Amino acid sequence: MIDVNVAIVEAFNTSFYYKDRSIQTLVQISMINRYSELHENSFLKFFDTYDFRRSMRVLILVFRIAHCTQYHKDLKKPYGNIYTSSLGQFEFAKLKAILIMQKECFSYEQQILDSGKLVTIGPCKNFGLRYDHLGVIRCTSKAVQLDPFDGMGPILAAPKHPFVLSYIYNLHYHSNCASKNYTLNKIRRELHGPGLKVVISSIIKNCYICKEHRSLYLRFTYPRPKALPTFRTKFLAPYAACGVDLAGPFEVRDKFSKFKVWITLFTCLVTRAVYLVVVKDLKASTFLRALKELCCRHSTPQILLSDNATNFASTNKLLLEISKNLSTLHDGLNISWRFIPVKAPWTGGVYERLIGNLK
Repeated sequence: MIDVNVAIVEAFNTSFYYKDRSIQTLVQISMINRYSELHENSFLKFFDTYDFRRSMRVLILVFRIAHCTQYHKDLKKPYGNIYTSSLGQFEFAKLKAILIMQKECFSYEQQILDSGKLVTIGPCKNFGLRYDHLGVIRCTSKAVQLDPFDGMGPILAAPKHPFVLSYIYNLHYHSNCASKNYTLNKIRRELHGPGLKVVISSIIKNCYICKEHRSLYLRFTYPRPKALPTFRTKFLAPYAACGVDLAGPFEVRDKFSKFKVWITLFTCLVTRAVYLVVVKDLKASTFLRALKELCCRHSTPQILLSDNATNFASTNKLLLEISKNLSTLHDGLNISWRFIPVKAPWTGGVYERLIGNLK
């Protein structure tokens, strides 16, 4: 039987390449299992209890107490020059937390790097590990010019460490609970480690805000779309079946003054052709003149489809006035007017989409 721990130490001390794949597998499994063992007794275990920012304030206070105790200073006095002048208190505590995390989880990698050798075994063998000027282990990145740390590469992190878990959730939460890919790309610019993608997926899956957004009772469910009606598919003549809607108001300027206008949009329900008429008000008589212009330019529509304007008071008044003249329309033009359901605005998407393109 091979003692895995002895094999690991020997490999780190001699930088020996194992030719036996079974020994390599045992070494990697032992190193991965050691992560979870260290997390239970981690110095930063309190990051599991509080949120990231509160835990960082606690960590800042811990370093302040340690500093004042060591140099016999008064705790009630302001911070002064306790921390490095090039880093703020928060960044200093964050740097110390990263160093503690790496010391707890990557002690073997530190031994190899301290001896001046490259890490060629374990789950981090392909990361190109190296020290930066602050003593932090970083990974070699291909896109060094795009990294936010002046090309130094992402920091090596253990994804299941309490500090890293809290940091990832804090970034995800303050990014408005962004998607998995956005959070992963954002984290990989700063941190990198084995199993990072799986941990991010787990954090997003367990995020209570994301659970609310994914829940069915908060998601508006559209009814299953039905087959298109006959007047949407049967071609008779241009604008034989016509959808109509109003866009505006738009403020225009002439030589002396400013005034508002609306645009009446007529669209063929079969060919999606569009005809626009500018109107100066929402009166029924004005709309009838726009409809007459459509009839003169193209053809008289047999079917008119529009909303019933319960959402907009001005359009509601317009359609109420038009409804009084429906008998005149039937007698003179033989137009069948159809209104979409009151609380189903998506049924008028055939012209609402064109209104959006117009704007």
